[in-house]
Amino acid sequence: MQIEFVGPGDQEALFELFERCFSVAPQPETWQWKYAAGAGVGVVARDDGQLVAHYGALIRRVRFEGEDGQALAPADVMVAPEKRGVLTKQRGLMAQTARYLFERQFGEGKPCRLAMGFPTRRARALGAKLGLYIDSPVVVDELSWHPRPFDWRERLRYRITRLSSADLDAWVTPAWQAMQNDFHELVIGVRDAAWVRYRYLQHPTRRYRVLGVGERLGRSKQGVAIVQEDEEGALECMDLIAPRPTMPLLVKALRQDCSVSGCPRLYVWVNRLLRECLMTPDAAVLDRDMRLTVTVGPKSEYYARKWWITNGDTDFR
Repeated sequence: MQIEFVGPGDQEALFELFERCFSVAPQPETWQWKYAAGAGVGVVARDDGQLVAHYGALIRRVRFEGEDGQALAPADVMVAPEKRGVLTKQRGLMAQTARYLFERQFGEGKPCRLAMGFPTRRARALGAKLGLYIDSPVVVDELSWHPRPFDWRERLRYRITRLSSADLDAWVTPAWQAMQNDFHELVIGVRDAAWVRYRYLQHPTRRYRVLGVGERLGRSKQGVAIVQEDEEGALECMDLIAPRPTMPLLVKALRQDCSVSGCPRLYVWVNRLLRECLMTPDAAVLDRDMRLTVTVGPKSEYYARKWWITNGDTDFR
């Protein structure tokens, strides 16, 4: 068995493996967005020259309690169907490809501190059994609200503006600066203008709306929210960029947006440590059996307990 990083000639074989594993053809433009434009990284396994496994990861800039760093977000983990019988063994293909990647990404002088993600229950259990991931105690809940229009005072005071790429520096930069200052004690993925532009406005297949919430008269910019409509027509909040005291206002603004657009509900995923900044008396809380999972390593569980999470921290929403 040969384990190595993805090479320039592997794309066709990777796409064939993807279709065999997931019964759907991959989107070449999304793959390019993840691994080229987003500077992702991938490892493959070959058996007698045939590509039989892939372990991919996106590289994310992160603020670790106010300190710059990077983390991996695993994606497109796949093993050829005929090779899955050894999945639970320490030398199985998932374990081998993951360890190969982690050994070259984590540690002194290497680019990343750890990997994080939202794996399924089975994948969580397998990762813990293989010693790759901690059995995370960090629950990610879904908070949900019905639409609610602004009252007359709020209508007079606030405006919601759809932002273009050209608007991001003026809106996102101050919002992100205030947010990272306010949440400096947490672990939080960088949400600057460059990230918002890449993650949301340059996504090749999904259509997100980036909304700025500000005051009408003083023209004060309060914060930024990113949303999309899901398959059922609900408004999914992907990201909130604002200081702590402004988070409830962003939720109010999105409920107003729901009422205007006719969406039946608004929802966001957030870990329990932080949900109190968004909670309202009429919010519904649902445990979707999602857990923030991080790789085994120094301070991993400590970081997991302090990580700020929303839907946009995944690669599949």
